[in-house]
Amino acid sequence: MPTSPHPHERAQDRRSRSSRHRSVSRLLAVPTLCLLAALGRKAWLDLDTTWDSLAYHLPFAALRAGILSPAQYHLSHWIGACYAGFPVLPDYLKGLLWRLTSRPQAANFVGLLALLVLVALMWRIYSLPWTDTVLSFLAIPIVLIQSTSAYNDLLANSAMAILLLLIYCALTCPGRFSMKELLGACVALAVVTNCKLQFLPVGALALVSLAGVLYLNRTRFVRMRLELRRATLLSRSCFLAAIAVALVLSYVKSFENWSVFKNPAYPVAVRIGPLKLPGQFHELGTEPQYLSRKPQALRWVLSVLEYQAFDGRRPLWTNGQGDVQVTSPGLRMGGFFSVFVLMNAFWFVFLQLRLRPKFGWKPSLFLCFMTVMTAILPASQELRYYLYWMLCLVALNLILILQGLRGDERFHARLLFLAGSASCLLFVLSSTGGAYLCSTGTGPAQLTKNLGITDQLSRMDLHPGEAVCVIGKNPLTFLYAPIFNHDLAAATGYTILEAYTADDCMGQRVVP
Repeated sequence: MPTSPHPHERAQDRRSRSSRHRSVSRLLAVPTLCLLAALGRKAWLDLDTTWDSLAYHLPFAALRAGILSPAQYHLSHWIGACYAGFPVLPDYLKGLLWRLTSRPQAANFVGLLALLVLVALMWRIYSLPWTDTVLSFLAIPIVLIQSTSAYNDLLANSAMAILLLLIYCALTCPGRFSMKELLGACVALAVVTNCKLQFLPVGALALVSLAGVLYLNRTRFVRMRLELRRATLLSRSCFLAAIAVALVLSYVKSFENWSVFKNPAYPVAVRIGPLKLPGQFHELGTEPQYLSRKPQALRWVLSVLEYQAFDGRRPLWTNGQGDVQVTSPGLRMGGFFSVFVLMNAFWFVFLQLRLRPKFGWKPSLFLCFMTVMTAILPASQELRYYLYWMLCLVALNLILILQGLRGDERFHARLLFLAGSASCLLFVLSSTGGAYLCSTGTGPAQLTKNLGITDQLSRMDLHPGEAVCVIGKNPLTFLYAPIFNHDLAAATGYTILEAYTADDCMGQRVVP
């Protein structure tokens, strides 16, 4: 009859397994740092020339940070409505980095820094090795692309993933949930709702979910109750005040839009039954055409599975997934890499069944609720809008592997999951020719020279202080701004009217 191991032998086995895990982390540290360094180099050198970036992300950042005045660059009626109604946090963050570095490319770092904050909090809360989370997150194509982009999606969705994973912590590990986690969830909510209009209802639903979890598990929050009991009156008051401030800031832009435009989601016109709220445009989000009359949840599922998502698209993944013909079935579809999605789905099912005695069905309930709510959101098939779903799925698998499994099973599961993630990442890099990792060194000076923008303006023989209209050149209109043509701006003091229609030109001369 076999005898149980001696306690000393068990401790030695644990140290040996821990040493193996540290060895894996050290082995992965070098390629992971090289990957981050390459992304940082590309973000520093390359101006993001994708449509949304030049059309309004970078102009808004320059205007809000005072790098460019409204008189120097007058926004069109359409983009001006977006400037008035869109949340402003990403603009100020990008504008701040631009001012500190004197480089518009610095705006590219906002998404990458947000992703690293998510990685750091996963290490802090769940003890997940940073190498594992970085490699696994970057295997998602749209995360890799937006790590060097001026788009707002990675910032907003990283904050949303933090909020959801804190709710998951309160649901599954209430004894470890503390006042810091609660405050962190409220701060994450404030960031989320101040990044994108789409997250106003999502943030509200997450807030209600957090309140529900806190109420249902109220007797199990041992750590939080001890902290509140031991805290002084002043510290409790400061804590409650900080939560109140975060909650107020979460919807301050919505209140402003309501008071000014009578629509918290302005400039998007809202119609819910008989309720009609005014706006400059109505965002249907029904692409692609062949799915325009299908249920929203079906469009989301097909997009996640990347059904016909590569039709006419080279490279296979792009920032907005809109760089195809408007008749293409791949318009606004895909971005998660369906193989990586299915790999994570299979892993989650296996881990849920394996760890059900420990966690019950809570992981599945959390993921199912998040999936259903995400699938029915407007324009959910454009996956970059609600990227948090894939970030959370990957994070859940890592949490279940490293927090739920034990011994050799955990070590082998970690290796297999990382091998799958690394394989998917290598495929994404190779299939796109390294386009989203390798720098081209294309900055604003090179772009304006190659496009002949300064020459076009010079040939117009501009009068001092003249305002000229740029129409039909979107999204490159922003490159005509005085900040990118310094010598001509210093000599003439010209200004630019951005135009989408002839009315935006207000009778001024048009750049040929």
